Amino acid sequence: MHICVLHKHNQYLEECASVLNEEWPRSKTARIHSLEKSCDKYPVNLVLVTDENIPVGHSRLAIVVGREKSCFVESVVVKRSLRGKGLGKLLMQETEHFARSEGFETMYLSTHDKQDFYQHVGYSFCKPVVSCGIQPSNIPDSF
Repeated sequence: MHICVLHKHNQYLEECASVLNEEWPRSKTARIHSLEKSCDKYPVNLVLVTDENIPVGHSRLAIVVGREKSCFVESVVVKRSLRGKGLGKLLMQETEHFARSEGFETMYLSTHDKQDFYQHVGYSFCKPVVSCGIQPSNIPDSF
């Protein structure tokens, strides 16, 4: 298994949308439109792919506002039929490795129902942060 950057591997776009919609339903068109916003300048969508080139998981990294070298991971999901096999842990490890390779030192996330899983893989509670779900270059310097 390996992780790849979705916007560099568009062949996984539709299956990735299906994996996400399995957990958080919305129209496939809207989901694909959202996934197509993945870019090198963030946010970036990552896909966990099997050795047979089948997408089985997804995570998305965004910039954290006001915290240099910090990113926010969201939309972490493993295909429902493959859960309980360690793929969620692998997906998080690969996502962390990617984030470190991009120069990030701290990774934040938010969850309402998976606290036990994230504590199990090494995360701890902290004060809330604000993620930037758009390209930082699109943020005005002042309002």
